[in-house]
Amino acid sequence: MPVLGAVARLFLTLPITGRSGDVYLRAAILVGIAVVLWFIDRIFVGPIEEVDITKINPPD
Repeated sequence: MPVLGAVARLFLTLPITGRSGDVYLRAAILVGIAVVLWFIDRIFVGPIEEVDITKINPPD
């Protein structure tokens, strides 16, 4: 399944699907914004420490 998903993603991102360049530009801008927000999150929140699963699902 992962290989099928990768092939489908590759096909949909190629210009042979008939999309204009504007679509790719908007997608690149959105990905850039997401990367900037991720870096801001890492600066202010910091890396995630080890998660204690007992605090997430307390025993019954």
